Amino acid sequence: MPTSLKFDISPAVIDWALRYVKSSETEQKLLSWKNGNKKPTLKQIEKISREFHLPFADFLFSEPFPEDIPLLEYRTIKNLEIGEPSRELVDTIQNMVSVQDWMREYLVNNFADKLSFVGCMRNEKNIIDIANKIREILKIKLNWQKDIIENSAPFNFFRERIKFVGIIVMMSGIVGNNTHRALDNSEFRAFTLIDDYAPLIFINSNDSEGGKLFSLLHETVHIFLGNNSLFNSDDKQNISEPTEKLCNAVTAEILVPQAIFMNMWQKDQNALEQINKLSKEFKCSTVVIARRALDYGLINAILYNIVNDTARTQYITLKEKQKQNDGGGNYYNTLKSRISNRFLLALDNAVWEGKTTYTDAYRLTN
Repeated sequence: MPTSLKFDISPAVIDWALRYVKSSETEQKLLSWKNGNKKPTLKQIEKISREFHLPFADFLFSEPFPEDIPLLEYRTIKNLEIGEPSRELVDTIQNMVSVQDWMREYLVNNFADKLSFVGCMRNEKNIIDIANKIREILKIKLNWQKDIIENSAPFNFFRERIKFVGIIVMMSGIVGNNTHRALDNSEFRAFTLIDDYAPLIFINSNDSEGGKLFSLLHETVHIFLGNNSLFNSDDKQNISEPTEKLCNAVTAEILVPQAIFMNMWQKDQNALEQINKLSKEFKCSTVVIARRALDYGLINAILYNIVNDTARTQYITLKEKQKQNDGGGNYYNTLKSRISNRFLLALDNAVWEGKTTYTDAYRLTN
C-alpha cells in the first residue's frame, strides 16, 4: 500500500482519539483531519496509533472499536466520577485480564477447587469479624509484627501469605515492559479482579512502601467481600462509599488492631511523637497510625493532615533521590518482583508440559 495514499477517518473515531491526546500539536492535527482541511497518510496514521498505543486498524473503522472493561466503573477520585481512563490503565487492566484468564483455565484443566474464601464475607459488615476471618485464612496473628524478620518488608510478608492461599499478586509501575509508559499513581493505586479460581490483585509500584502495603490489604478485603475494585483514593480523602469505607476500616484493623493500639497509645505524651513511635512498632506508615488516632478521637484533623502532607513530601524527596542515584538495578530481579510466583510456576509447568507455547509465555510475562 503506498504510504502517500490519503485516508478518510470518521469524525466519530477522531472524537474518540481526541480523548487520549497529550499534546496540542497532535490535537490540532486531529482537528484538521476532522474538519476535512487535510487527510492523513498511512505514515501519519501509524505515527498517531503508536503515540496513543492504539491498534492502527482502529482508525479505519467508521465507529470507535468498543472496549468493554467493567472494572472502569469503579474508578472515582474524591467520590466523583472522573474523565477518560489513560491508555496506560486500560492496557494494564487488559494485560491482567489475560493473565487471570490463562490462570483460571490452567487451574480448571488441572481439576483445582474453587477458593472458598472468595466472597465468603459478602454479607458481613462487622469490621472485627471480617478482619479475624482474613487473619484466620492467611494465618496471621493479631500482633503479626512479631513474625517479621528484622529488616524485611511487611509488604513481602503479606504478599507471601496472600500468594500461599491462591491469590495472584502482580505489581508494576509501567505498562508491560515499556519504561516510557509509567502508571500514574494519582489515577489508581491498585485494582482487583475477582474470580473463584484465580482472584488477582495488581499493585501500582509507583507508590510509597506504606501505600503499597495498605493497597495490598485493601484489595484482599475486596476479595473476601467478593467484589471487584479499582482503588485510587487519596489519604486525605473522606470516603463515603460504604464498601470502600468498610475495606479501609478492615485494612486498618489488620495493620493496627484496635485492642493493641489503644493499649499502647499514651495520652499524656506528645501526639506526633506517639505517631512516629507507633509507626515503627506496628511496621506501617505514620499515615495509618495517624488515621487510627483520628478515628478514635485521639488527635484532630489538622494534625492528621500535617502527618499526611509530611509523609507525601518525604516520599517525593525519596523518589527524586532514587532517580538521581539510580544505577539501573538488576533487570531480572525487577521483572520477577512484578510477577506472581504462583502464576510464574504454573506458566513454567505448562510450557514444559507442552500445553502453552513459548510465544504465549513471553506475551503473558512481557
